[in-house]
Amino acid sequence: MRACAVCNDSFEIPPGRRRPAKYCGQKCKDQARRIRLKEQRGTFPPCELDICERPRRTASARWCEAHYIRWYRHGDPMARVSTAREPNGLCFHCGGPARRIFCSPLCSTRDRIGASFELRSCPVCDATVTFTHRPDRIYCTQTCADTAGKARRYGLSIEQYREMCDAQSGACAVCGATDKDLHIDHCHTTGQVRGLLCQMCNMGLGHFADDPTRLKQAIAYLLIERDAG
Repeated sequence: MRACAVCNDSFEIPPGRRRPAKYCGQKCKDQARRIRLKEQRGTFPPCELDICERPRRTASARWCEAHYIRWYRHGDPMARVSTAREPNGLCFHCGGPARRIFCSPLCSTRDRIGASFELRSCPVCDATVTFTHRPDRIYCTQTCADTAGKARRYGLSIEQYREMCDAQSGACAVCGATDKDLHIDHCHTTGQVRGLLCQMCNMGLGHFADDPTRLKQAIAYLLIERDAG
């Protein structure tokens, strides 16, 4: 057993250790290092600036820690840079009412990363991407994001997809439904895009393996059942 040099707690020395341990853990080891640096810094000469009496950050440095940071960030150890903002009732990013500097954590994040407050339109559906979305949000919904991803997968650009959608008046090419999300239909043999279908029609063609003969047989079967009824 041995007593820690910082907290004086007893601890066991790990077997097989070449040099005896002085500290019970990493926390005490870091604390001892900070104490040593503080003691060493007290022996350093004062800052090179006449207005400052703090010790230099290292023995070979010219300035103290604070003036070194000003020189490192702004090129001048005497730079007076204040980023403090006084609340004025308005958000410093979006201009909305705010009790503090920003109206929400989202505005604070956008201001910190330099995102501009400009409303954008979704490249798929032209809907407005509202300010409540993430700063890097491009599409208004996850559905539009998935649609753009599928278009890229089949070699289509957003403009080509929108042209196909306008040519079909936003309706399924088979059933004509306009209240459903459209999926890109393609030939599984050649990979060529054929049109935009709703999910049910697209899955239906897939279940019939895109075989016109099977589809005709299914139609004939349905007509027989209808006539028999």
